[in-house]
Amino acid sequence: MKKTRIILLLLILLIVLTACGTPYKRQYKALSFKRNSKDNYCSFEFKSFEGVFYYKIKNTNTIDGTIDYFGSLEEGELNVYYGDENGNKEVLFNINGSETMEDSGGYIESGSYVYIIIETTTKSIGGEIIITFNN
Repeated sequence: MKKTRIILLLLILLIVLTACGTPYKRQYKALSFKRNSKDNYCSFEFKSFEGVFYYKIKNTNTIDGTIDYFGSLEEGELNVYYGDENGNKEVLFNINGSETMEDSGGYIESGSYVYIIIETTTKSIGGEIIITFNN
C-alpha cells in the first residue's frame, strides 16, 4: 500500500513538472554573445552562434500591433520566428550571410506574451538581431 502511494505521488509529480514550462528549448554554442530584453524589445548580438535561443517578451502596448525587426549577418544562415505559449510559431524572417534587413511583420495582441525564437540552420558569424513591438 505504501509503495502504491509513493508511485502515485511520483507520477503526479512527473505530470506536474512536465506540464509546466515553455514549449521551446534553448540549446546553443556562442562566442561573444550579448543579449538584452525587456517589455516590447529584445536584442541579440554575437560573433559566433549555432543552435536555438528564445526570448519571452510581453507586449505592454495598449493596442494590438506588429513586430519591427532589424537583422544583419556576416556568414551563415538563421531564421527568426515568433510564437505563442502553445508552441505555435511562424517565421518572422530569415537572413543569410552578407545580408542586412529591416522591416516589420507578424501580429501581436495587446498584453500578450510572445516568444522570439532565433534558430540557425548553419553556424552563423557576426550577427545582430533587434526586435521591437510596435502599435
